Formats: sequence, structure tokens, C-alpha cells
Amino acid sequence: MKMNKGYVIGITGTRYINIVSDKKPYVQSEYVIIKDELHGDLICEVKETSIIPFAEDTILPKGCTVNMLNALKFDTSRPLFFAKVKVLKEISSPVMPCSYVVGASYEEISKIIGNASHDDCMTIGIIKGTEHSQSELPQEIQNVAPLWEKGLAVHQEGIPLMLNYHSFREYPHIGAFGSSGSGKSFGLRVIIEELMKLNIPILAFDPHMEIKFEDSMNGLPDELKKNFKDKYDEFVIGENVGIKFTDLNVSELITLFRYVDDLTEPQKNALEVLYEKGDSFEHLKNKIMSLKGALDKEEQRHLSKNKNIQLTPFETDLLTTYKNKVSGSASLQALLWKCISLENTNIFVSDISEVKRSMKKGKLAVIRGDINRLKMIASYLIGKLYKARRYYKDENGEFFPPFFAFLDEAHNFAPAEGKDLPIRSILRKIGQEARKYGVFLGLSTQRPRSLDKTLLAQLNTKFIFRLTDQQDMEVAKVEGNLTDEEVSMLPDLPSGSCYVSSAILNKTYPVRFRTTFSKAPNVTDPFDELKGILSKEINDLETILLDFMPINTMRLGSQLSDISQRYNKNISINDVLDALKNLESQGIINVKASHLGKIYSK
Repeated sequence: MKMNKGYVIGITGTRYINIVSDKKPYVQSEYVIIKDELHGDLICEVKETSIIPFAEDTILPKGCTVNMLNALKFDTSRPLFFAKVKVLKEISSPVMPCSYVVGASYEEISKIIGNASHDDCMTIGIIKGTEHSQSELPQEIQNVAPLWEKGLAVHQEGIPLMLNYHSFREYPHIGAFGSSGSGKSFGLRVIIEELMKLNIPILAFDPHMEIKFEDSMNGLPDELKKNFKDKYDEFVIGENVGIKFTDLNVSELITLFRYVDDLTEPQKNALEVLYEKGDSFEHLKNKIMSLKGALDKEEQRHLSKNKNIQLTPFETDLLTTYKNKVSGSASLQALLWKCISLENTNIFVSDISEVKRSMKKGKLAVIRGDINRLKMIASYLIGKLYKARRYYKDENGEFFPPFFAFLDEAHNFAPAEGKDLPIRSILRKIGQEARKYGVFLGLSTQRPRSLDKTLLAQLNTKFIFRLTDQQDMEVAKVEGNLTDEEVSMLPDLPSGSCYVSSAILNKTYPVRFRTTFSKAPNVTDPFDELKGILSKEINDLETILLDFMPINTMRLGSQLSDISQRYNKNISINDVLDALKNLESQGIINVKASHLGKIYSK
């Protein structure tokens, strides 16, 4: 669709050009075509847009004069619409001044975007600035990216941005950066939904109980409703997912201990000496406890010269075997305390077999728990699944599929500074070498500056939402290849809008994420929730009190037990009096004062 008749004005160059129109304002991020006699049609993106009310009284773009505007037959006494545009094609000589400018059609824009087939892509959202092209879109992509507006899914407006997931083979790993309320979690749901639609296995660690896909989003047309219930399984650490202790080797066990507290060299040495693969946790703990007891008894016998202090046969065997291999009782006591702390995490309840089964079926496996236990299970689980994938690819072992691993609050798993967590080493390894095995990371964080720098550099596709911290914006600028203008807009990005920077794409795009096809949990306003609960409790109690009418306040104490039993909750006399006053204020009951107190009746 050709529109926005305008002209190139002012001093020109090879990169940024000023244009003017008197038809209507240019839209931020929209695409226009400069009809240049030297270079042919040049597609450009609007980077800045403005309205100048009276050209005679205004400082115009460099090289632009009122005489030039008059020569182009613009009425300089009326508002004119200016824009600075970026030429998206590399040219070696400046654009000709006064070249004609028209709006870009979908066909022209699509050559820049290079969208692949909708069936072979992840549909993320719409490219901002392309809203005018909606009516030109091919039928099959006219409503693949409905938008979120005022609590409902509404019709798509704009050209959808579609990422060809096959490209992740060459350019793996995803990063999502955005401060609280920026729409980052919303965007992450969209990406996971797209992968579920493609039946690509996903492992997601969910510290906030947000990754659920049970109900369809309000306002979706029937043809866009998706049933995700059979595409994901939920696992809770300590209930139906954990680590099978007898499967651990000593290196894996030491890794788990490090999440409780760092091991000293004597403690680490004692663990390596005492642990044998196949030991149960109780057996290991008993060995540590018994060897400590044997050392304590031997020391007491030596100091008191009391030969009546006897060792059990088990203690004698342990002392004979390990006496010269451990540093002493104090190290064993500290190791025993850490054993108990590790046991209290319930990490050794269940195993990972059902997670593996879920992913082999092409499902999303959601792992839930507190952040510390998520770190522990992530170290073990991601490491095991990565090994399973490598074993299949390198040694023709049992099949295990390619998969994505998503970690929200990723800076907690792989911090840039501080304690060197084992999970960080595993993620680094996958970030650097897992591409050829088809294992991909999705890392989401509010604080990109706090994420491990090695991992940051491995994220080939980045979704940059609203950021307000200056350091975070600097990281986003470098990692997302953002211009100064784009960085300046980061603090004001609306929720759900972001910049998409990817090696898969030929430029950075401003994008508005599509609506999720499923409702996120915990979206109820907490104050509405409180109001609803309080209102329900009051109404329930009022209904019960109506059955006890008439109620004499002097005799209320004798009725309180029966009222509480009906209410299925212990209540006080004041609770009842408040409910009676409420009923009275609504005119539902009457009250009569007497020398024996107030009498409430229907």
C-alpha cells in the first residue's frame, strides 16, 4: 500500500535521512520507501518522528530551509510531519535530496523480514510499525498473533514476527531481560507455548508457580484456542521428582553438598573415602556417625586409660579401615551436620525417571520448588539429560531427544559474581558446546548485569523488555546490538513490548508480543481477592445467623458453640455482633433494645 507521500529533505548521507510529509504523522518504527534515482528503491525504518507546527518559526533539520519546503509545494503555515529514517541497505553514496517517499507495502517489508512458513516457525508477536499492512497480509497469517488488550485477546494488527526454530541449530540459546512488570514472564509463556505446539521437549524450572497452561485466554476465537493440558507435566521437588541417592557418584554427591555449605578439604576427603556408589543415604550417614563415635571412644579410652570403653564390631571395622584416612572427629561431626541439612531438603525423595519419560514424549516438564532446591535439582537433572543426549548422539546409545532448558531468575543459577555454583559450570558447558547435540538454553532475568558474562555471550536470540537500571541498559545495548535511540526508549517500553535481537534475523525489531493462548495463574488482583474472601466469610456467617433468629445478645454466649459448629470455624462474640450489625444496616433484620440486651429478629 503506497501512502504517506513525502520527500527527502536537508543534508543527506548513507545511513540516516530526514523526510517530510504534509499528509499525516509518520509512525515510530514504520517502514517507508525512498525512490532514489541513484540507488533505486531504498527501504527505510522510521527512528524518530515529530510534528513541526510552523516551519517559519522552527529550527529545521540540518540543510532544510523554508525555501526548500516551499519549492516542494508544502504549506509552511500549517503543521508538517518530519521523521528521521535509517536506510536498511548498505549504500556507498548519499541519497539524493528531494527524492520521493512512499509507504512500504507488505510485499516490500517481507523481503526485509524474510519470514518463513508459518507452519515451520515460532510466532512471537507483531512487528511494531507495520500495523498499516494488516489488510495486505496473506490469509494464513492474518490472525496468528492476536494481541492482549484490556483483559482480552483482540485481533492481530501488524506483520507477525516468526522465528524459524530450525535456525537454533546454528544460533542457539535464548535470553529474556526485563524488569518487574515489563511483560518478560508473559513473553516467556509465549515462547514456551510455541515450542509446545511444535512438540519440542522442554525442561522448565519454575520458582514462582507461574508456568501453568490450563485455561484458554479470554477473547480467543475458537480456531485459536489451544489445549495444552496434555502437552506438559508438573513435578514438585520432594514429591514426585528428586535424586535417587544410590545412583550418585562421589562427584555428584560433593556437588549437592556444596549447595548446603562449602566442604572443607578434610570434610571432602572424608566423604570421598567413606562414600561408595550404591550406598543408601542412611548407610552413609551411619558410617559417618559410627566412625566419629569410634574415634571419640578411642580418644576417651586413651585419655582416661579406661579399658572398659568398648567399641561395637561395626565401629572396630570402621576404625581399622578408615582411621588413617580421615583427619579426625571434628571434621566428621561437621560433615554429619551437613548430611542432616541435605537430608532435610527432601531432595532424595523420588527420582527423575518420570521427567525423562515426559520429555521423551515431546512434552514440557515443569519443575517446582524453592530456589535453593531448584539449583540442586537443576545441577543434577540438566547434567544427566545432557549426558543422555550426548550418549545417544556420540555412542549410538538409547534415544533421548533434543530439548530446551528454561530457567527463570537465571542470575540466581549462574551469577556473574559470588559463589561459584555447580549449576553455573554446567550451564556454561551447555552454552558453549551443546549446539551440536541439540540442547538449548532459555535464560530469563530481571538483572542481565548479574548474569554470568560467558553465558550472556552465548545467547544468540535476546528479547529485551523494559529496563530502568543504567547498568542493565548498558548490558542490553551491547548484547542486543541496540542503538542509542533504542536504549533511550527502554525505560518507557509498554508491558509486553520488547526489542528482539537475533543472529537469526537481519536486524533488531521492535515487537509487541502476541497474547498467550492460555491464562497465567495468580493473575487475580490481591485486593480483589481479599475483598472477595472477606465478603464471602461475612455472607456465610450472616446466612447462618438468620437461622438462629431471634438472637438475644445477653444469651449469645450459650449459642456461640452451635453457631461455630455450623460455620465450621471458631468465631468470637464480636464476629457475631459485627455480622448482626451488618444485617441490620442492610434492613434485613430488626433490632429491639430491652433491659435484657438487644434482640435481633427477622
